[in-house]
This record gives sequence, C-alpha cells and structure tokens, in this order.
Amino acid sequence: MTTARLAIDPSRRLLLAAVVAITAAVLHSSYAFDGVAFFDEGVLVDGAWRVRHGAIPGIDGWMPYGPAGYWVIAPFLAWCGESLVTVRAVLVGMEALSAGALCWLLLGTASVPGALLATALVVIAPGALHKATLALAVAVALLAARQLARHSADQLAHTSRATGAFQAGLLAAVAFLFRHDVGGFAAAACGIALLLDGSLRFRDRCRSALVLSSGFLAVLVPVTLALVVAGLDLPQWWAHEWQRITVQERIDVAIGMPLEIGATVGEPFGERGGELHGGRAALWSAFIAAPLLLLGWGVAAWRRLARGAALPFDRMRVAAALFGLLLLNQARLVPSTHRLFQSLAPIAFAAGDLLARRGRGVRSHTVLALVVLAVMVWAAMGRIGVYSGTIRRPIDGGVELALATGRIRLRPAFAHALERVVASIQRRVGPDEPLATSPGSPLLGFLSQRRLALPYAEPSYYYGDPRFQREAIAAFEQARAPLLVVDGGEPANYRFETAAPLVAKWLAEHYRPIEQIGNFTLLERWP
Repeated sequence: MTTARLAIDPSRRLLLAAVVAITAAVLHSSYAFDGVAFFDEGVLVDGAWRVRHGAIPGIDGWMPYGPAGYWVIAPFLAWCGESLVTVRAVLVGMEALSAGALCWLLLGTASVPGALLATALVVIAPGALHKATLALAVAVALLAARQLARHSADQLAHTSRATGAFQAGLLAAVAFLFRHDVGGFAAAACGIALLLDGSLRFRDRCRSALVLSSGFLAVLVPVTLALVVAGLDLPQWWAHEWQRITVQERIDVAIGMPLEIGATVGEPFGERGGELHGGRAALWSAFIAAPLLLLGWGVAAWRRLARGAALPFDRMRVAAALFGLLLLNQARLVPSTHRLFQSLAPIAFAAGDLLARRGRGVRSHTVLALVVLAVMVWAAMGRIGVYSGTIRRPIDGGVELALATGRIRLRPAFAHALERVVASIQRRVGPDEPLATSPGSPLLGFLSQRRLALPYAEPSYYYGDPRFQREAIAAFEQARAPLLVVDGGEPANYRFETAAPLVAKWLAEHYRPIEQIGNFTLLERWP
C-alpha cells in the first residue's frame, strides 16, 4: 500500500501553510509570556528599544545580530507599547511565519500528511523564543535553496538558472540582515551547491555562482552604503564582530558569579524561564543522527545530479543539506537541546522530503510519525532553566509582573523582587540619566525605561581583549551612571573577574553597595 500522489495546487498549498502558521502561533502563545531571560532577551530588547528611539545599529552603539530583527520589532514598540508583551507577540509571529514557510516548502515535494508531520518538528521544539529572528532567517535561507531549483525543468535552462540563482542570492542577503551567520551560511551553501552540480558544464556552474553573488550584493551593498553615509565605521564594526566570533569560539559553559562587589549567589536558574533536558544519551544521539541525515540526503541528491538522473529539486536538496550542516555546526559551541532545536528546520525539511516524498509508502510515513512523537515527548520534558519562551509547562503559581514594561508571568517572590528593583532604579536614576548593570542584565534598562551606560547591549563579548575593556571603562567614565545593579543569581558562561579584570577593578573602585533586594545588589557611584 502506498500513499497516494497528491498534486497540491498553489491556493491549497498556501491555505495549508497559513493554517499551520496560525496553529503554531496559538501553541507558542500558550507559553510565550512566562519567565524572563535577562541576558539573551535583554540583548534583543535593548537593541530594539534603542532603534525605536532613533539609534542606528553599528553607529549609535553596537548591537549583536543583524539589524533587521531590530527594524521589525521597533515599530511595534512604538505602535503597541513598550512592553515585553509586545516584543514576545512579535516573536511569536516570527515563529509562526517560519513554521508556515517550512510547511509551504515541504508541500512542494512531500505528501500533505508528511509535510504536516515534518513541520510539527519545529513547532513542538522551537527552542527559546528570543531566537525567533534566527528561526525566520533560517526559513528565508531555505527559501533561497528552493529558488535554485526554480523552473529546473524549463526548456529555457540558462535563463531559468540565472533567475533562480539571483533570487537565491537576494533571499540569502535578507537572511543575512536578520542573522549574519545564517545569511552567510545560506549564500555559501547555495554557491557550493551550484559549483557541485555535475549536470552543468563548469562554465555554467561558475556563471550561476556569480549571478547568485550579484543577487546577494544587490541587497547588501545599498544597505551598507546607506549605513556608511550615516556614519558607520566599517573597520570598527568588523573589530567588534570578530571579537564576538572569537569569544563564542572559546566559550566555556559554567555557572559563576558575575561581580564580586556586593553580589550574592542565589539559585542559578531559580526564577527564570525553561530549558530543555532530555538526558545526555538522547542529546548526543540526536547530534550524531542529525548530520548523518543531512549528509545522506544531500549526497544522494548530488549523485543523481552527477549521473544525469536528477529528480526535480535535487539542486535545492544539495543546498539545503549543506546549509543544515553549517547551521548545526553552531550547536557544537554549547551542546544542548536549545542549540539543537534552533537548528532543527533544515533537519525537519530533510526528514520530511526523504521519508514523506509523494509516492513514498506508509512505512516511511510511519517512521516520520514516530520521530515526531519522540521529539514531542522529549520537548515535553521541560524543567526550570535559563531561557524564557521555551516550550514547557507554564510557571506554576505564576503572577503577572506589575510593570508597564513587563506584564509577563513570574514566580511571586521573584516578581516582587524585580518590581522593587525597578522602583528603586526609577527613584535613584533620573529619566535622562544612564543605568549601569552587571554584564548579564541588560533587560533591566528596558524594564526601568533607563538607557544603559554602555553603548552596546552585550558587553560580555568585549571583555576578552584589554582594548575592549578600556573601551567599556571609557564609556562608563563618560556616562557616570549614578547606579549599578548586579544580578548575583544570574547564569554565566564566564567569570567576570577573570574575563574582564580591568572593568571589574574599575567598577569596584567607583561603586559601593547601598541596597540588597533578593539576588540583586544596588551600588551607588562614589565619590
């Protein structure tokens, strides 16, 4: 018995993708407004808030990630209110669009049940919500791979290839504007897939790769020129970008106290959002199986191309497999379910296309259904952890944070402490004065509606080199923030005193404790 071949007309395909997107939005909304992640979410929210008030990424302060995510979120902060609820609603929309795009892509080759099953993988295991900009960038990258195969059966092969390659370059550049790594991986994967296409002459492969590059540059060159005219210092931007890359490459996961000056260590993950834990065996089995799946899927498509026996969309399969392998490489930095799940879309794409391609039998569809069921059980094993917006049970006994900028659910004790901290900040720091925070707490600036003393939201990435430590000290000197807030119970992947001894020493010399609220220590500037 085989699954019937289903011809999906464009309107039905779009309708199914829309239904999946709406379903994903409803599911994500059930947990999206619980918990808080001061560092990861703070990085995104602080950047978007500054852009909403006129800042330009890379010019008026360094903002990690591509600028597009900030450009999307900032208008909603202006239209719907400056609150975490607004931010998370936008992120839910991004996750939903990503799921809908993946379903639409899968319906191009897979059966309807297979496409829905494979899309369910990314819906039930989306990773942390603050990574929604990454999820959207990944979806755009997969659309770029799809464009390589556009009109592949057309008799006007040269024109079709040129059009598809140019559009793939455009989409890779859009992904780059959301996440530099994702867009770069997409462009590289599509280019390599074209160069490896054995069904084309070498000259045609090179021509197609050049056309793809032109599409990529057609987006990035105008954006870069506009930023340069506005005042972007490209060498300085690259210095910051390279520092971020080098710090990530040598990241060492540990739980440490961020500042010794008045900080008290509490339960590291006590009142925060949800991380996922499924056991080492399950995690490492997934890390082994995922690249093998992508490799086998991509190599099979490449061999068909080389033999002249290609199936429709094989060029897309090669590009998507390469992209998935590059994206999955990011997870080696911090091996965790969170990192794995944020790289899941290309894996789900491969699984759906391989096991549920139109005409495949019930047996392969059953295997896909079992995989989805296993991931669903794994994702349901949520525990209290560091990330908010990870699929899990809502916080038991949670209460709404009584802040105009909050309105999310937290445990009562932590919500009360955070409200007191924000009230103290607003009492001690004027509306036009800056606020200094420990490296992992940039979200406090947004919650209290006070700009951060440092001109960038992710200071930990600049503390490895004395040059960046001196830059941070100069910024602190210029800002002269009247208050420093240290979160003594925050998780960290570095020890502040070791990573940034110059900055830690400077802060200890210029701030002294004045108030303790839960795990938070408030220090005033002196003399």
